[in-house]
Amino acid sequence: MTSFNQQNMMLYLMAAADGAQFWNPIYCGFGKQVALSSSALNNTYGYAGLTNDGRLVYVKFNIMGVQVENGSLWLENMTSIKFSKLMRLHTIKMTFDQDGKNVKFKIQANEKVHGKDFYMQEQNLKMFMDTLRKYGEMYGRI
Repeated sequence: MTSFNQQNMMLYLMAAADGAQFWNPIYCGFGKQVALSSSALNNTYGYAGLTNDGRLVYVKFNIMGVQVENGSLWLENMTSIKFSKLMRLHTIKMTFDQDGKNVKFKIQANEKVHGKDFYMQEQNLKMFMDTLRKYGEMYGRI
């Protein structure tokens, strides 16, 4: 079981980046978030970042703090990206082409993370989204 904090975010993303440098690490939720139902146990949270070799790297944990997945997606394989915002909660919906299959990937991140030491969250989230937006524009996905 892990504790969500800045230090662990850096360690887990470093492992997921597999030797590449990563930038703009954020604490986020993945997929559908349903806080007030029995399916809340299926929610995943964790970290995401962007690497210098053009990948989105991520590490997912369940609500108990157990790592359930980590991986990376090549940004050049992104086929679509959409951004939305509700108050301070940003949602990024992406689709990637992975070996001929469409893989949908959704990130939800708040500008502020209360009670944790994610002191760079707001700045990193802005730069994270700006970089994704540039990739989307560069490849004509927005």
